[in-house]
Amino acid sequence: MKLLSKISLLFLLFMPASLLLAVEDADDDGVPLPPDVAFKQKVNLKDQHTIQASWSIENKYYMYRNKFKFVSKTKGIELGTANIPPGKKKKDPLFGIVNIFRNNVNIQIPIKRIDQSITEFSVEVHSQGCADIGICYPPQKKIVKLTLAALATPLATTSITTNTTKSSSSSDKKQTDKSVKATKDIKNFGNALGLGQADEYLEVDKAFQLDTEYNGNDMIIARWKVADAYYLYKKQFKFTLANAPPGVSLGTPQIPAGKLKKDPAFGNVYVFYKYVEIKIPVKGASKGQKLNLIIRSQGCADAGLCYPPVTQIAAYTSGQAISIKNYSPSLTAQTTKPSINIKKANPANSTVEDDQSLFEKIGDWFTKALNGDNIFIALMSMLGLGLLVAFTACMYPMIPIVCALVIGEGKTVTKYRGFVMSTTYVLSMALVFGILGGVVGYLGKSSGISFAAAAQDPLIIGTVVLIMIFLALAMFGVFNIQMPSFLQNKLDAANRNQKGGTLIGAAATGAISALVVGPCGGPFLLAALSYATTSGNMFNGFLYLFLFGLGMGLPLIIVGIYGSSILPRAGNWMSMVKHTGGIILLALALYFAERLTDQMPGLFMMLWALLFIMAGIYFRALEPVPTGASGKRYILKGGAVIIFLWGILVAIGGLTGGIIASDPFEGSSLTNSGSTTATLSNNANPRKIAYLADKKVKTKGSLKFITIKSKADLLQEIKQANAAGFNVMLDFYATWCTYCIQFDVYVFKKPEVVAALSNTILLEADVTANDKVDKELMKYIKIFAPPAIIFYGKNGQEVGKRVYKFVKKKRFLKRVKGAFGSHQ
Repeated sequence: MKLLSKISLLFLLFMPASLLLAVEDADDDGVPLPPDVAFKQKVNLKDQHTIQASWSIENKYYMYRNKFKFVSKTKGIELGTANIPPGKKKKDPLFGIVNIFRNNVNIQIPIKRIDQSITEFSVEVHSQGCADIGICYPPQKKIVKLTLAALATPLATTSITTNTTKSSSSSDKKQTDKSVKATKDIKNFGNALGLGQADEYLEVDKAFQLDTEYNGNDMIIARWKVADAYYLYKKQFKFTLANAPPGVSLGTPQIPAGKLKKDPAFGNVYVFYKYVEIKIPVKGASKGQKLNLIIRSQGCADAGLCYPPVTQIAAYTSGQAISIKNYSPSLTAQTTKPSINIKKANPANSTVEDDQSLFEKIGDWFTKALNGDNIFIALMSMLGLGLLVAFTACMYPMIPIVCALVIGEGKTVTKYRGFVMSTTYVLSMALVFGILGGVVGYLGKSSGISFAAAAQDPLIIGTVVLIMIFLALAMFGVFNIQMPSFLQNKLDAANRNQKGGTLIGAAATGAISALVVGPCGGPFLLAALSYATTSGNMFNGFLYLFLFGLGMGLPLIIVGIYGSSILPRAGNWMSMVKHTGGIILLALALYFAERLTDQMPGLFMMLWALLFIMAGIYFRALEPVPTGASGKRYILKGGAVIIFLWGILVAIGGLTGGIIASDPFEGSSLTNSGSTTATLSNNANPRKIAYLADKKVKTKGSLKFITIKSKADLLQEIKQANAAGFNVMLDFYATWCTYCIQFDVYVFKKPEVVAALSNTILLEADVTANDKVDKELMKYIKIFAPPAIIFYGKNGQEVGKRVYKFVKKKRFLKRVKGAFGSHQ
């Protein structure tokens, strides 16, 4: 029993760190600055031949050099090439090396006065900037009027802004400045940690960048480069020919497998992160025929927003090979461009939920650190990346492997010997990562894209699953992993004076372990590969990934050094540790296997149930505790019973329609019928029932929503509800919005939510069509896609606490309480 307690204590030492990484952060109420505040623009005449344009840039904001553009809007006045300073280089994980400006920038533009009689003219000024917290503002376009009569004197100008939010009134601006000042210190601290989460999202053509290539004969290739934390749905890809010539058609598109994603509303769906390449065969095309390919796609952001379906058109001529890069928005038949949300309500109150885990936030921070200019910080960041991965569940199976290498067959092992064996194991593992980084770094950015695409391939995922199962079976003692006898004999002869395992064996085992741990790197490994990809340098790529692997192995070296003193000699306890590692490996294999198909959720639920039940039985859940056993034995018994009972619950959930092992009854018929739907009689409000009697309503569970379409509808319903003494909640919905459906299924049906909204009139704006009226309404509210939930008080004014993405019941209720108070 003492032996067992010691190994249990070792595992407990690793557990707290990984549990800490899963803690969700608190709400982030920081509000991004308006673009005209973050980037103060000033345009005037330096002399009769030169325009001077300058920007004052707020701290922690920057502007792109290649986004500046100046166009004369007056006939008879031409502009020469702008004299733009070089700026400072910045490594962008998607776009490589770009030049940016911080603090300020001054640009001079020559004037060519073709018509000498012109004294007044207009200049269209283009610019774009970003914030360090992750917001990239839409491109700004302003028209400035200048006169050649006043030299070096700034003129009162009239600015016409497109794709941006209109300037607020002076009172609104004062309020905004006050709110910004009040939150500045807190926000800057959060930004420094990389924990800020903005309200904003990328424009759809920036989030999903489409390139196409036609070989001029029988194949078109469409490639999407997907921004970080965004993804595309596999089932939403559609390809058709518009006005196809007679006899010309498209074959079946060759779409990769994708990554399996569990969607609480739609079940298991396949999606693509980072990159996807699709081949579309062309049949029957003759030379000179015109081909108009219509490409339809749809994507979402992890933060909680789904874009409307996007249609893009590519024109080709058969017989002519062509590659079209970076489709511009003008080629988008249906698209939605976001703008920065400067809300009418007090910005300090109009907050957004932040469900990003601390684990993911730290990964984002490391990505930013790697893209900086300080080589020492980047090196230490890479080492830290690996060290954090070392405290995840993926590393637990490696502990018994190191123990077996060090302790061997129970002979006395010195700390030095343990250090040598464990270091060999770790260096071998780090070497595998280093080689991967070197290859990716050498091949450059194109290789990085290929790596991301290959990682989605079923063959790659299947290989990882088989390796994990193979190692798990070895831990269960089904077979021993060893070299051919003729090699083993030579190695034994070379190492016959060594105690414990052999150095060659430790190195080989470390290399195999890298294949197991690698896929568990998550955002950290992606950050490391992102840097190696953009570096375009084999040595840098090798060094950074090698340090990543070294960081992962540091705790294992400590285990190797002190293993002989903190762990007992070889015995039955080692079998239990090995078998525990085998169970964890099987769980990881099952986790990755779920990505291979979304057609068998019931089967996977039963496999999870079987794994939990067998693990519980192995840990003696069904055996009585011996008389006189220690308290630790009872703790082990309790844990085993919990695992066993959880397996029973997963089995019940799987048999009744559940699809998620971590929440067995999500989607189960046991919870979807009745128990999750509140009865209207329990929370009925007679005044509200009477008010809704003559309204056109849509029922969701026990909640009734008044359907609206336009801005006029909204204002009328708010006015009428206020006159009757009600608050108002506006919900934006679309059939293609995954998160909207999650609200309907998992939030609006809850009894507590029904009760909290009993004195609130609920409005629903269905923007599925995304037509002109829908866009006008969203523009008025200052959103650009659902989900979005807005709260209005009894005075008709928005009260803040907006919700821009799916949140669970508890956090939604917190929003409602924040908007309307504990009593309405």
